[in-house]
Amino acid sequence: MRFLRWFLFLVLILLFFKFVISYRLPNILGINTTKTYSIAIIGDSMVETMGEGLEYLDSALKEKYPNVTFKLYNYGVGSQNIEEGLGRFSLPFKRSNRDYPSLTHLSPDILIVASFAYNPPFPYDTDKYKVNLSKMVQEAINTQAEVYVLAEIAPLENNFGKGPGGPNWPEDLATAQSSQIVRGLKNALSIAQDLPKVKLIDAYTPTATLGEFGSGKYTDPHDNIHPSIEGQKFVADLIVSKIKTFSWRARYF
Repeated sequence: MRFLRWFLFLVLILLFFKFVISYRLPNILGINTTKTYSIAIIGDSMVETMGEGLEYLDSALKEKYPNVTFKLYNYGVGSQNIEEGLGRFSLPFKRSNRDYPSLTHLSPDILIVASFAYNPPFPYDTDKYKVNLSKMVQEAINTQAEVYVLAEIAPLENNFGKGPGGPNWPEDLATAQSSQIVRGLKNALSIAQDLPKVKLIDAYTPTATLGEFGSGKYTDPHDNIHPSIEGQKFVADLIVSKIKTFSWRARYF
C-alpha cells in the first residue's frame, strides 16, 4: 500500500508538471504556438521578388513551425532606393495584389528592414545612405516590433546584370554598380551591429565567397542580379533560423 501511494503521488506530480509545461510554456524554440504572428519585410526588388505572399519564407516557416500561424506581408518595391523606401514607410501600401495598411498601423510582431543596397542612389553617398537606413530602422523600432536588418546576398563582380532579363549595362557601369551594392551591404551590417535593439540577418557574408562578391550560386542567371530559387530558399531558411520572439516570457512569468 505504501508503494502504491508513492506511485500515485509520483503520477500526480508528473501530470501536474505536464499541465504546467503545456499551459504556461506553449512554445517551440521561443515561438508561442498559441499566437498568430505577423511578419513584414520592407525593401526593394530583392524583397519584392520573394513573392507577393513571401512564399519561400512561408514554406520555411511551416516546415519549422507546423503548429504556428504566421501572417506575412511583403512591402517590397522594385527599383527603389533607401530614401524612397523611407518616404513610404508610414504610408498605406498598394501594389498589384498587395493592399496593406502602413507599417506604423500594421504594427507587426516582426519587422525586417532590408538594406535597399541593390539600388544605390545616384550620385552615391555613403553617409547619406547610412543616415537614411538608420532612420528607417528607427521608424521600425518605433512600431514596437521585433526589428531585424536584412543584408541580402552578395552581388556578382563579373557579368553583374547580364542576361535576357537584365539591364545589360556596359562593363564599367556594371562593375561600379556591384561595388556600390557591396558598400551598402557592409553599411547595413555595421548599422545592425551598432543598434542594440536590432538583430541582424546576414545573407551577405556567407555568400561573398569570391572576396567581396558572390560566385553566382545563389543568383538567377536570367538577370544575374536577383536571387535564384536556391538563393530565395537560402534567404528564407536564414530568416527562419534567426527570428525568435520571447514575448511569452513576460506574459507567463
